[in-house]
Amino acid sequence: MKEMEIIHPLRTDSTLSFYWLPDFSPISVSTVPHIKGVSCFAHDVAEEGRIGEDGTIELCVAKRRVLQIYKIGEHVQMKKEMPLPDGAITLARHGRYVCLADHYNYKLIDLVIPNPIALVPTPQVAISSPTVRGNTQMVPRPVLTVIRPNEFLVVSGSISSPSNDILLYRYRMQKI
Repeated sequence: MKEMEIIHPLRTDSTLSFYWLPDFSPISVSTVPHIKGVSCFAHDVAEEGRIGEDGTIELCVAKRRVLQIYKIGEHVQMKKEMPLPDGAITLARHGRYVCLADHYNYKLIDLVIPNPIALVPTPQVAISSPTVRGNTQMVPRPVLTVIRPNEFLVVSGSISSPSNDILLYRYRMQKI
C-alpha cells in the first residue's frame, strides 16, 4: 500500500471497485480485483478511520444470497462467507455484529455464531408504476445505523400506512 494513501471502495452496477484516496486513482484489477454481484456493503464502524495492524481494512459485502467478509489491502482475501437466504438491501456493521435489512425484515447477525435473528418488518413504500396506470407496488425502504458499540437503530412502519406511524427501534447485542 502506498504511504499516506487510503483505499476507498465504490459500488457501480453491482460491482465493487477500489480507488486510492485522496487522488481517486483506480487500483489495478490485477492487484485488488473487483467484487461482482454486490447488492450492498459496509465497513466496520468500530474500525472507522483506522487501518488494521496488517495494513488492511475489512468490508462486509452482501451478494444475492450470501454475506462475505473481505480483508482488503495489497490484495483481497475473503475471510468469511455465510448464507443469506433473503439477501440484503442495506447493512451496517460494528465489530462482530451486523444489522441488515432484506425485502421483509431487519435482522441481527453475530459473525462468530452466524444465526440471523429477525427483528421487525422492513418499511414499505407504495410506488406507482410509470408504465401501467393505477398499478402500485410496495417497495422496501429500510433505514438503519450504528448508534454505539454493538447497538443499532432501525426505522419501521410506513408513511403510506393507515396510521402513518413511523417507529424507531433500538437493538443492543450482548456478547456471549
